Amino acid sequence: MLKRSLLITLFALYLTASAQIAWAEDAGAVPEKLKAWKNADYSRRYFLKVEAPGEAGNAGLHADAMFASVSLPLRIIGEGAAAHPEPIALIGEDGSVQPVFVRTIMGGSETEIVFATYPGQRRFCLYATPTKVPSEVSPVNLRPVPLQVHLRGMTTDNAFKPTVGNPLTLKRFLQLEEQNPTTVPVPKTLANLDPHPESQPNIDDAECPYFGIDYTIFDVIKSINSIYNPPNYAALYEGFLRCPVSGTYAFAIDTPGVAHLVIDGVPVIAAEVSDEHREPFALRKTVDLPAGLHRVVVHYAEANPPPDRSGKKTNEDLRRFGLRLHWQPPFASGMMCVPPLAFVKYLPGVVTAVESRGSVAAPFVYVETLGHVRVANQKGESATREWVLVSARLVNLPAGQPLRISAPSMQDVVAAADQPTLCAWVPAGAPVDFCIGNAASVPSAVLRGVSWPTLKTGLKESVEREVMDLEAELLVKSAPEFLYPNESGHIHVETVLTPKPVIVHKTRFDVKDITGWELLPPPPRPMGEFTLKFEQPGAAPVLLPATPDDSERRKLRVSFPTNVNQSMQGASELVLHLSVGGLDCQQERFRLLHAQAATWPGHLVLIGGDIAFIPNGATSLPERVVILVPHQDESLQRILKPMDSVTNVGGFNEALFIGDTLVEGADPATGNAPSSGLPAGLAKATPTVKWVAINVAGPHRYRPVLRMLADLDAYVAANPGKKLPSRAVVSLGSGDVSRQTPLYTFERALDTLLARLSAGGVEHVVVVGVIPEPWRERQCEPYQERVENVVKQHKVSGVDLFHMWTRDQNTEWTKRFVPDGEKSDVAGPVPNSATLNEIIQLILSRQK
Repeated sequence: MLKRSLLITLFALYLTASAQIAWAEDAGAVPEKLKAWKNADYSRRYFLKVEAPGEAGNAGLHADAMFASVSLPLRIIGEGAAAHPEPIALIGEDGSVQPVFVRTIMGGSETEIVFATYPGQRRFCLYATPTKVPSEVSPVNLRPVPLQVHLRGMTTDNAFKPTVGNPLTLKRFLQLEEQNPTTVPVPKTLANLDPHPESQPNIDDAECPYFGIDYTIFDVIKSINSIYNPPNYAALYEGFLRCPVSGTYAFAIDTPGVAHLVIDGVPVIAAEVSDEHREPFALRKTVDLPAGLHRVVVHYAEANPPPDRSGKKTNEDLRRFGLRLHWQPPFASGMMCVPPLAFVKYLPGVVTAVESRGSVAAPFVYVETLGHVRVANQKGESATREWVLVSARLVNLPAGQPLRISAPSMQDVVAAADQPTLCAWVPAGAPVDFCIGNAASVPSAVLRGVSWPTLKTGLKESVEREVMDLEAELLVKSAPEFLYPNESGHIHVETVLTPKPVIVHKTRFDVKDITGWELLPPPPRPMGEFTLKFEQPGAAPVLLPATPDDSERRKLRVSFPTNVNQSMQGASELVLHLSVGGLDCQQERFRLLHAQAATWPGHLVLIGGDIAFIPNGATSLPERVVILVPHQDESLQRILKPMDSVTNVGGFNEALFIGDTLVEGADPATGNAPSSGLPAGLAKATPTVKWVAINVAGPHRYRPVLRMLADLDAYVAANPGKKLPSRAVVSLGSGDVSRQTPLYTFERALDTLLARLSAGGVEHVVVVGVIPEPWRERQCEPYQERVENVVKQHKVSGVDLFHMWTRDQNTEWTKRFVPDGEKSDVAGPVPNSATLNEIIQLILSRQK
């Protein structure tokens, strides 16, 4: 028996190799019957060769593949609903005009032509671009039958269950097929419950087999009628996979059950026992395949739970009924679920030569579509992007000229020297140029321009099924906003599966199915390998595996060193790329800035209490920010402290106020003259000084010290080239206490604020420290301690209201918050006018 299996395998390999050699030898040959021009009414013709599959791996599910297709840039005649492609004439090897089926790809630039083919009729010549009304035209009355990924399923007996001592080998599957040449698509035990049994046999989806639920709710029993999830299920799948280039292909099967993958009659993957803990890409193998069609067969048996249903995580309990087939072609950088379009609907018609009447053969790019995906669905329809997997084949390749694909929002993809075929993911809905030569080529080097439609909303259900959604999201759980130059930053992220929401009738959560188990939506499974790439200027990219686990999430940490030189220029960007199957799904950008830089290439904004950065002239979303803060140790501060007494503050005629005005209802406008509260009192007390106010008035929300930083940056951006006044007053108020800002964030943000004032031209600063809130002294004191640290660091003047008020045991300091004219023990949210005047005098005493 072993010798017989070996002979069958060798014979299958021989058939595959023979078919590939034959194709390689006569790829450019033109049959004699097609060489002469048949019709002078056309000015252009295409020589076609149909790629037919070999017999290796034939499982007998498919009928004869009788139709082929080719997509060409035909001219469209007319507009709107009456638009149709130009007349064509398709001539077979027997010299007769062939009927065709023509379909204009809506929203794209290509026209698909489908025609009949069979052994001995694999060569064709297609005439196009008529110069007048042609005498011969192919009738468009052909009604082709598309190929599908075929499924034959059956319910097996208990003897076919996989066990350690009796695994389900490929031999046992083949014996099962021999014993059961015909099977029913729906188990007999559930046939009377399934309203649509005829809809089960064939599938063309990326995930299979068909998972159907009858959502009919009976008013009497208030329960789900049926669910198509039979026990002891086994299945056979068969389809024709298009491999655009020769090379090493990786395949993986995602299932907890038993599976055997056979390609062209050769076993590739074998999982003979089930494994409830199997990871999505654990069943992985590589195989060398030549370019062309390959017969793919998958034998499958589900991982049935034990009879007592003890809660093990099997595909039946989790509604993971079926499997997914993933691949990684030679041109891909990650494993992705095989796109439905890669399993061909018609045999590929390959263009082998192109001629214009009266001239020799010219270079031509033949393009095939192998996949269509959507990404970033979780961000909404407007943010969703679509990509198309294309295979471009250059006919009559000029010597030494590489093929290049160029499109907006993507880097050019260039083929290796003298390689005629190039595969790439290109954006849908945008013009894509197929060129020869390098990126510096002149525009005349563009051979073809092609565009593909975007199908975000779907033209109809059959078209929508051709688009595969990559369900992936990158969440930034935490990231540093401020760092000292000697620290390393850590960004904590989480990758998440984000499937489309399933709208389920509430009754489904309250009832059980006919087996007694709750009917819940199937949990999502990854459509490809998640990869997190971290990029930082001057360092090699870091790649991290990021595929979510059974919890549908995965936590990761990215560490990066600070770079003082690049942050001073504001040119250092940290970029996180989340990709699925090598396709970029989401980006998160961080800008590394230095607190002491004279200028930044943009300005800060506050979004929901978080600091963000908008580059100059940017049209994209704001970037996250990491700010490097200057820092000196305590020993150095002790050496520099005696210098504080000789600081020359001198006179001044301009001053800046930034922060809490300590009154309610202050004007929040940035850069105005003082109108109320603390800045108005300072202006009145110093009539010779011109004051500018940046008010961050309470009651505070989020983190007001960050608001001060953002508003200061907005003022600087609105006054380019203008230095800040030489004197400044910073009023912190009490908002950070009420919002419970982390102490280290509060300290570093204040440190950055003072550094930005110094960089802007401020020579002397008075910091009005944290004001104690009545009956919340314990919460306020740690923040004032951090203020004292920063004041020492920057050698600026400080007004320590907190300790000045709370340390005087003979004073009831809370009375400073009793509103004017009231005799009450209830404190207001801000100090009264007498206290405001007291604070003004303390500030002015620090300015002398």
